[in-house]
Amino acid sequence: MKPLIKLFCAFCMFAVFAFSGSIAAAQPLKVVTTLTDYAWLTRIIGGDLVEVKAIVEGNQDAHFIRPKPSFVEILRNADLLVATGLDLEMWLPSAVDKSGNHKIRSGEIGYVAAATGMNLMDKP
Repeated sequence: MKPLIKLFCAFCMFAVFAFSGSIAAAQPLKVVTTLTDYAWLTRIIGGDLVEVKAIVEGNQDAHFIRPKPSFVEILRNADLLVATGLDLEMWLPSAVDKSGNHKIRSGEIGYVAAATGMNLMDKP
């Protein structure tokens, strides 16, 4: 398995256990991802323990998304946010701020940057 996928899996598993408390009685963890690929991976890893929504559709370019009011509502209710990081989603910090959900801000426990730990060929 590639190191990036291992790292991503480790982050997601940590988040599932950190937020779930007692797994048997836990409500599904509400996870919002920026990309459909991250949503797919999160569903595979989390199974019935997660409820996942992707903001960007598969046919959209994540660089050029215009934030919508619906993004704010989705983010407001999230327990965990999975994003690429590296400023791919330049629109995301504004939407997170407007949501008022402090636990999913960059650097907080509810934020997973998928690019963490990657050796980059070019720095953005």
